[in-house]
Amino acid sequence: MNKKTKKQIQVLSQKIQQLQKQLAGAKQQSEPGEVARLEQELASAHEKLQKLRAEG
Repeated sequence: MNKKTKKQIQVLSQKIQQLQKQLAGAKQQSEPGEVARLEQELASAHEKLQKLRAEG
């Protein structure tokens, strides 16, 4: 695994943590549209992360 891939994995991991926090806040505030958008973004980030790890 090269440095670029490692950095991408690190950035995606941080993004996932941030999205999880935002999702928790949106659920507490009962924002259904925002919850759906954040869940979709989170799933996409997880998918990209798994893809990068599989390639590395």
